[in-house]
Amino acid sequence: MTMQANSAGEMLDFRVFTGAEGLHSLWPQWQQLTSSLPGAHFLHTPQWYDCYLGALARVPQQVYFIAAFRGTRLVGVLPLELRVRRLGPLAFRVLGTLQSDHLNLSDGVFAPEISNVGLLSEVAAWLRAQPRIRWDVLHLNKIAEESCIDYAMRSTAPATAVSTTFTHTYSFDTRGNYDAATGVMSGSFRRNLRRCNRRASETAPLTFESVSHPQLLPAAFEVFLHLEASGWKGEQGEGSAVRCNPALLLYYRGLLGSSSPQGNYLINILKLGDQPIAAQLAVRSGRTLHLLKIGSSEAHSQLAPGHLALERTLQQACAQQDIDTVSLVTGPEWARIWKPLAHTVSSHTMVNSTIRGALWWQLLCGSRALRTFA
Repeated sequence: MTMQANSAGEMLDFRVFTGAEGLHSLWPQWQQLTSSLPGAHFLHTPQWYDCYLGALARVPQQVYFIAAFRGTRLVGVLPLELRVRRLGPLAFRVLGTLQSDHLNLSDGVFAPEISNVGLLSEVAAWLRAQPRIRWDVLHLNKIAEESCIDYAMRSTAPATAVSTTFTHTYSFDTRGNYDAATGVMSGSFRRNLRRCNRRASETAPLTFESVSHPQLLPAAFEVFLHLEASGWKGEQGEGSAVRCNPALLLYYRGLLGSSSPQGNYLINILKLGDQPIAAQLAVRSGRTLHLLKIGSSEAHSQLAPGHLALERTLQQACAQQDIDTVSLVTGPEWARIWKPLAHTVSSHTMVNSTIRGALWWQLLCGSRALRTFA
């Protein structure tokens, strides 16, 4: 189904592409769009969503890709997933950005430029008018500062949108040297890092390697899985360790095999002698290195191997001079001691003109807690 809308004097044509079949039919144009965006990264690639559909989506046919065209040219994609959220006895149909606990950020795919400032308002109006997808609440969740959706919300937010900042992502500016990237780190933590390095070197040499070759990644991933499951994570059985969760395992294996110009996957490994003691699953997008998952050896916890690995990642990024930013993607508690740069992550909620939508709006206006219900 299509519907016309107006943006910056040009007509927009919105279409729905559903599930894996819809994604694959949209793929060539989507990849071309992503390649044209100067700040594109892994969240903007069709490969990312293909891996999600194949491993983590509860009902793939309830994942919709809302595509915006100007003429025959694709100018934007908004990936959305329909789920039911309950509040007591009431069930609300929530159409929102992908909501898996294992996806830390979400975004749309469009150029953050003047021609797209009203894109989200037009999408919201179109979604309210179209009869195909029935929904009560539109929830754009886990939206990072300076993302495509953030740009549109700051420029021309839909009139009925309620926005809430609820967490942060952390990053390091690596355009200078290591001392500049960690300039606000406390002296006591620097001394602790030196102490851990010295203690480790008294046992065996510390080495750090980045593995990105497709033929070497599977073996490096096995090293990462072992370290990530170290300690209590592995003991949980069906807990948070990736190797204990078949869907997660399938998801990350898919990502490692899906490298694209906007998302080249790699694994960093820190070794003490021949023994791996920390690993990072990362993705390189342009001039940013995103650390998606970090694992370390519980048996070597006295050496703080996760911190030693991050130290070397930052040192390497500063030395290479082709990485401007190292992003931790989330804002983990353990990273605060590094005093990284903090960027806001927000939630944006709009409602449909349904009875449940109107009820949710009343509840939303009456309770701040509901603003982060997903």
